[in-house]
Amino acid sequence: MSNRIRAAMLAAVFATTTLSACSTAYYGAMEQFGYQKRDLLVSRVNEASDAQAEAKQEFTNALAAFRDVVNFDGGELEASYDSLNRAYERSEAKADRVRDRIKDMKAVSRDLFVEWRKELEEYSDPGLRRASADQLEATRERYSVLVDKMDRAAASMDPVLAVFKDR
Repeated sequence: MSNRIRAAMLAAVFATTTLSACSTAYYGAMEQFGYQKRDLLVSRVNEASDAQAEAKQEFTNALAAFRDVVNFDGGELEASYDSLNRAYERSEAKADRVRDRIKDMKAVSRDLFVEWRKELEEYSDPGLRRASADQLEATRERYSVLVDKMDRAAASMDPVLAVFKDR
């Protein structure tokens, strides 16, 4: 194996270990302030939902600006273009924010589900373990539906942004 590949593999292992330690430290600090992973997940879901609502409003505003330019009868063409471009840039920023919020939500949920799975092994009562495992699976299923909807909503922004950018 070449030195280059070894160095790349070592860097990947180091980065993974470092990022894992950072998230563990973050969750530990948040728990000191009374925030559990489930609280953080709820917060991330709400933030992603809020970001989607803001993006929807921004897209509506950009569409209105686009319609104003399309129905343009003369006058200040450059001002109309600048207005439309600003609307596009705001819409793009809101779409990026939605993607970031969804990414944050997925990271917290992944960590929460891993921790929950590990905690199942700590139960001494098989009935409680089974009940918690059932609740974990039901929660994962509901989460999966939610994240699929959010991903579809985020993906639906890209074609709209492409049309605005082309214009």
